[in-house]
Amino acid sequence: MRIHSLTLDNVRGIEHLELADLPETGVIVIHGENEAGKSTILDALDAVLNQRHGAKNSAVKQLQPVHRDVPPEVFLHATIGPYTFKLRKQWLSRAATELELVAPQRANFKGREADDKLADIIAEHMDAELAQTLFMRQNAVPSGIKAVGIPSMTHALDREVGEDSTGTEDTELLQRIESEYQRYFTPKGKPVKEITQRIEKIAEFTALLEDKRREKDRLGERVDEVDRKHREIEGIRSELPDAVREVEELQKQFVTAQKTKDAADQAAERAYHAEAALKRILADKQHRELLVERLELAKANRTALAAQVSELSAKTKAESDKIAELELHRDTAVEQEKKARKALREAQNLRDNTRASSKLTALRALIDDWHKADEEVARLRSELPERTISDDDVSAVEDASNELLIQKRLREASAAKLIISRPTSGEVLVDDTPVELSGETFIELHDGTRLELDNFAATFQAAATSSDSVSAVENAEHALSELLDELGCAELAEVRLKRDQHREVTAQLSSAVDSRKSILGTREIDDIKAEIENLEEQLDSFRESADALTEEEAERRVQENQEAFDQASILARSAEAQLGGWAARKAHTELEIVRARLQAAEEAVKTATSELDTQLEKLSDEDFALKLHEATTTHETTRKALELAREELEAARPDLAESLLNGATARVENLKKRESDAHIRIVELTSHIETAQGIAEEVDQLEAKVAQLSTEADRVQRRADAVNLLRSTMHSYRDAARKRYAEPFARALNRYASIVFGPEVSFELDDDLQVVERSLAGATVPLEQLSGGAKEQLAVLTRFAIAELASGGTEAGSVPVVVDDALGSTDPQRLKLMNTLFNTVGMNNQVLVLTCYPQRFDRVNTAARHSIDDLKSTGENPH
Repeated sequence: MRIHSLTLDNVRGIEHLELADLPETGVIVIHGENEAGKSTILDALDAVLNQRHGAKNSAVKQLQPVHRDVPPEVFLHATIGPYTFKLRKQWLSRAATELELVAPQRANFKGREADDKLADIIAEHMDAELAQTLFMRQNAVPSGIKAVGIPSMTHALDREVGEDSTGTEDTELLQRIESEYQRYFTPKGKPVKEITQRIEKIAEFTALLEDKRREKDRLGERVDEVDRKHREIEGIRSELPDAVREVEELQKQFVTAQKTKDAADQAAERAYHAEAALKRILADKQHRELLVERLELAKANRTALAAQVSELSAKTKAESDKIAELELHRDTAVEQEKKARKALREAQNLRDNTRASSKLTALRALIDDWHKADEEVARLRSELPERTISDDDVSAVEDASNELLIQKRLREASAAKLIISRPTSGEVLVDDTPVELSGETFIELHDGTRLELDNFAATFQAAATSSDSVSAVENAEHALSELLDELGCAELAEVRLKRDQHREVTAQLSSAVDSRKSILGTREIDDIKAEIENLEEQLDSFRESADALTEEEAERRVQENQEAFDQASILARSAEAQLGGWAARKAHTELEIVRARLQAAEEAVKTATSELDTQLEKLSDEDFALKLHEATTTHETTRKALELAREELEAARPDLAESLLNGATARVENLKKRESDAHIRIVELTSHIETAQGIAEEVDQLEAKVAQLSTEADRVQRRADAVNLLRSTMHSYRDAARKRYAEPFARALNRYASIVFGPEVSFELDDDLQVVERSLAGATVPLEQLSGGAKEQLAVLTRFAIAELASGGTEAGSVPVVVDDALGSTDPQRLKLMNTLFNTVGMNNQVLVLTCYPQRFDRVNTAARHSIDDLKSTGENPH
């Protein structure tokens, strides 16, 4: 394939681009900024070759320009095999295609015929897989390229190793074998379900046999139902004739009633038209009378207006003299008013600044009072304890104290007591606590109470149920102690005292906060400070004059100037008012209006005279009177005919006739449907009966069917074994051929790669001739671990090697090599070497380079070099 020219119109962001007169060999560099449309050139070339004009897939939709409702269009002049052609395609709206064959003989095709012809040329003379490989897109560098998947490469490698050109790498044959293989085996090599499905089908026929046996048992029931349906049909057939006769009779009545209705409708229509005609004649009569009246009024109006014009001319002269006098008086009064307004404004400014000075003093005093109140609030807040004692706290302590007192009394009431009587005083130790003895002394005894008296000691051991009151007292004491510790008090009285102190401080704080708030009222402190700043700025330039007067003096000066201004304003408004009535120039305006009316009256007389003459020319008054009489007579005649037709329609009652006819017709249809349903049911039952009578024969047939399925299953298995053997044999031969392919492909690849990587470079290829490893200076690195630059270089080199082998050094079968923005990660030294390879490949191939950096290819002997901006602006759109 060779590209001679390529033109893009309205493709993505490109409005027009023309790439013309391309050399058949050599490197062609197209450069421009990012998003300038370089990649669009490659996409457009791909689309014009592979996308039909009626396509609406994503490959075509992405060509649509943004924000412009125009169809994308591409023109290609190229040679594929022996065919040189000019191709134009337009997609989406107004889709079209035109193909002009220039060689080997001229011919023209359009639409689908053009798409089909192009597809035939590409299929016969161009390897689509090779084109997709050699069109290297931006940022689409694969990890490796499977060279044996390209038919042109396969044939070239067959020639290199001396094989038949059909080769064992016959992709189409292998695909057919693979397709046949997949009919019997899954991708993992397991048999498909076809054989088991046949077994399931045998089970299905067996179940059908059981159904037939059950159907035989229902045979008697179906015979009885057939007899009932026959009797039902006989009854329907005896009833049907009377029903049909009734429909025929009612149909006649309905037709008669319908004719009456049609006659009434026609009479109504005639009456309507007669009435409309009479209305039109009456309207024409009224119009004639109106024209005569309008003409008389127009003539009278014209005479009156002519008299008014003469009278108003004199008034207009006197009006103009008076207005000139009043305007001079008005201008003098307005000037005096301006002077008074200026004096008043100066007095008001002085008063405002005097007030601002007084307000500033008051606001400063207010701020001082607020700061004092704020300090008092801060002091009271500092006196508040971290833990404020409330009434609830006092109540809790009181409840705990009462609970302790109750538990102690309960303990006293329930505890055992020891009564010691002694005539003289003495002392006894109770749980190591001294107790004075005086007369009769009561000592409470609890479990474990220890008594020491003189040299004796005794311990009281209570019964098992007597210790509850002691633990209750201990619990109450513990609860009271915890509450007091939490509040930081030793007893209930201290809790009450602190509660009262805290309440007093809180009340003082609340009062201080209210007092501070009342100083500002509803205003905020920041707003007042901002107002003070504004007043200070206002008074900076007026401080001297503002302090020179009191507010009363300043206000008095304003009042004096206000009175002077008011007096001047009154004089000015009076002068303006005096002029106001004259300024409208009523006499002059009225004169112009009357003149205009007089002119309009002249035109009205002419128009009315012309319209009346026109009416009389069309139809004289005598003819018009005759026409009116005829229309009145026709209207009266049709009205009476309509009244008579409506009386006949009311007597005929067509709606009732139609309802009766519909009912009778429905009866006939229902009888026929019941007869039909019964007949169909008889046929259905008869079919089942006949089927049931042949059950034995069907069983024989089902057995034969099962045997047939088994035979077919065996045949399928034999075919599966055969295709499996063919596939494995073809794969073994293909794998052997691919091993032979590796040497010529590696040789071609090494020839290019040695220039870039050095003479010691070599590559490890897999069975698909895809590079998997690179060896250089004794170091072997897997392809995926190579640097980005090395991968990019290898991708270009591999395509160069494929292009060389596929073309076989001839133009036929070759495809242009297109490289879109490659070598971005290549260092300067290797970039020089890559440039030399572009020169080499360009000697026998057409190479298109699309790049943002044309300086990368400065060392290439380019056959052509274009700026994409220049290509967009070259010439006008010829298509």
